[in-house]
Amino acid sequence: MSEDITKKKLKIEAEPASFPNAYKFVVERQVYPAGAITFKKKEDADVAPLSRRLFALEGVTKVAIVGAAVTVSSDTAERWPQLAYAVGAGIRAVLEEHEDPATLWPEGVKGSGSGEDLERKKKVQELLDAEINPMIAHHNGMISLVDYDDDVAYVQMLGGCQGCGAADATLKMGVERMLKERVPEIREIVDVTNHAEGSNPYISAGK
Repeated sequence: MSEDITKKKLKIEAEPASFPNAYKFVVERQVYPAGAITFKKKEDADVAPLSRRLFALEGVTKVAIVGAAVTVSSDTAERWPQLAYAVGAGIRAVLEEHEDPATLWPEGVKGSGSGEDLERKKKVQELLDAEINPMIAHHNGMISLVDYDDDVAYVQMLGGCQGCGAADATLKMGVERMLKERVPEIREIVDVTNHAEGSNPYISAGK
């Protein structure tokens, strides 16, 4: 067999995002290792191969990349899940072609939505550090703020929270409600965790 046939495909997990008209794609390796980057216009997306490939798909209106997670928004919910196949294939094709981050993200690339509201980000971080993380630390868990952009907080669940069957309930019923009460400008909380890699959940799914 040729090398191309035997080569293992890059694993990508796709699921609906927590806000309308969007899907989250979690890749088994880092996509944007420098934190987070957001593209809201096709003209700005032309600067890098991955964002350019995704905005070439009909209906894509926003691409937000945080670590290993790529969140793609479309102009209507009716495009999903059909669009998900094209997005997943596009992510895989670009990442397999550009394994070197230097070619995937040319120097100086900056998404149109990457400017941060520093004051709100600071408030979210203070809440996580002072109130939320001390509570979930009893279960060997921790929540990290990866980025805050366009009033969307991107968080990563670590330790016992990663892969935990109760992670979604913890985020939705507790953390998200507290953050939105204290920082009302927050529109959405997006979990960018790759839960499939969790190795030490304190509650197993289905229990």
